[in-house]
Amino acid sequence: MDISRLKRFLRGGGRMCRALAGALILWSCTTPAEHSNPLDPQSPNFTDKGSIAGQITSYYQPFQFLSGARVSLLSQSGASMQSDANGRFLFSALPPAPYTLVAEASGYAADTLAVEVFSRQTSTINFRLDALPLVETATVTSAHVRTRASASDTDLVFLDIRAVVLDPDGPNDITRVRVEIPSVAFGDTLARGQIANSWERIFAPDELKTTGGAGIDPYDLVGTAFHVIVTDAPGEIVTSPPFQLARVIVEEPYPLDPANGVTLTTGAPQLKWQTPPLAFEHTFTLHVYKIVSGFQALLLTIPGLPAGSNTAPYPGRLTSGSYFWTVTIVDRFGNSSRSKEATFQVE
Repeated sequence: MDISRLKRFLRGGGRMCRALAGALILWSCTTPAEHSNPLDPQSPNFTDKGSIAGQITSYYQPFQFLSGARVSLLSQSGASMQSDANGRFLFSALPPAPYTLVAEASGYAADTLAVEVFSRQTSTINFRLDALPLVETATVTSAHVRTRASASDTDLVFLDIRAVVLDPDGPNDITRVRVEIPSVAFGDTLARGQIANSWERIFAPDELKTTGGAGIDPYDLVGTAFHVIVTDAPGEIVTSPPFQLARVIVEEPYPLDPANGVTLTTGAPQLKWQTPPLAFEHTFTLHVYKIVSGFQALLLTIPGLPAGSNTAPYPGRLTSGSYFWTVTIVDRFGNSSRSKEATFQVE
């Protein structure tokens, strides 16, 4: 090939390259670009939404997972779900915005928390729910007592209020237990009892006063609603269903023998008493005391003597000294009416 023909070939090839480059530029301008990157706003997989993940546990350590708890978004969507076996939950595809969530579980105080959702991020929020106290039982009974006071007899009525309060967070989570009688504006605290989870208090007549200081007649409280109010350490308050005083027993048993300071030559007395007619189910309880250096020492309790009975032998023998005994009517609710003391001596 001579030099002139080579030059012509090269000039032709250059024109072809320029034509091909132009075609490529034109094709690139008329064909849509691929948008596969999810961060590309034009990608079909692009999202600017976020999510909320969290867990629900008990209030105190060691934290217990709460499964089946209901978690709700307080928003227009009103979305809600239940926590899984590990107490976890997840709300996804949420537009960026502030959100308020509420967690609820049976037997626990609901809790509300706020969280901010950001684009393409997961915000974390954890609930610790306070287990609510439970008033398992609550009772009020009256104790009518006839006692010797100086030269005259004194008629007293005491109220015995007892409650069993359970708390899954433990008994130390309970900070206060009160009894309230709304109808007479009365309220006061109960004390921890000897038995686990028990709260109790016996109110003497002079302690039964309204918030204004006026005395309350216990006979007026029969059928009135009582409530037990429990407060736990986080400040949750639980009120028991109403319970009532069923009866104040007006009738009194009367000890007959031995009584009035009589002196016995035998240490095995037969205790006798009389009772007015009673129209309710009841039993009798006897108590025998000995006076030792001016103190009353309980020697014997005989409970559950059947209705209609009026005598009971003292089991065993009494040594010489000063004694007294009482007989008490007890109804099926636990209300009682005790006789005055019957005194006697044993030589």
